[in-house]
Amino acid sequence: MSTVGRPNIHFQDKRNELIRIAFDLFMSKGYEATTIADVLRAAGISKGSLYHYFASKEEILDAVIEYLGNLVRESYLPVLENPEISAMEKLKYLFSPHREQGQMISRTENHVLNRKKSLFHYCLREKNEALIKEAFERIILQGVSEGVFHTEHPVTMAHLLASAEAAQSEETLATRKEIGVYTQMMERCLGAPAGYMDEIGDYIAQKHQHYLRQYHQ
Repeated sequence: MSTVGRPNIHFQDKRNELIRIAFDLFMSKGYEATTIADVLRAAGISKGSLYHYFASKEEILDAVIEYLGNLVRESYLPVLENPEISAMEKLKYLFSPHREQGQMISRTENHVLNRKKSLFHYCLREKNEALIKEAFERIILQGVSEGVFHTEHPVTMAHLLASAEAAQSEETLATRKEIGVYTQMMERCLGAPAGYMDEIGDYIAQKHQHYLRQYHQ
């Protein structure tokens, strides 16, 4: 029986396996220090086999970032798409340190907070900011329709708040005062009452404190 044109059903599974292997190497050694030979050795395959899935190390990096982005999006999408959950509850969920996440996502968040300057770190931050913008847009638009947020420019506000959130740990982990400034800005940008975002500030502080306890004891 001819198999010409029949798709390889194992291609994506193997590609994802290689992505996870590369992710582990980028996390442990750093992107710059990881070589194609490292990936080959960890995967137990030949260079020719690897090039069947990726043309270069840069292409592997792009695939890792996209894979992680999809994991993050899938982790919160069921909540964002649930019409029974209010906009404010969705916003709290987005920031909650108790939100269920896979091990890869948790390790990625810690890596970003650790501020290791590298191309991998930069790409992770860029992807994270894009995902936050996307989620903020949906939540703010819902909040406006519910009458709990009051802004004439919901998309612009989503982009502004996402950029500010990403900047909080750009050089040092945000202090409680700095987190308070951010939540006050959220309230003003969204037209919410004073103190409306205090719980979100508490969530951000908890996440940063957890990081400090786990990695800087």
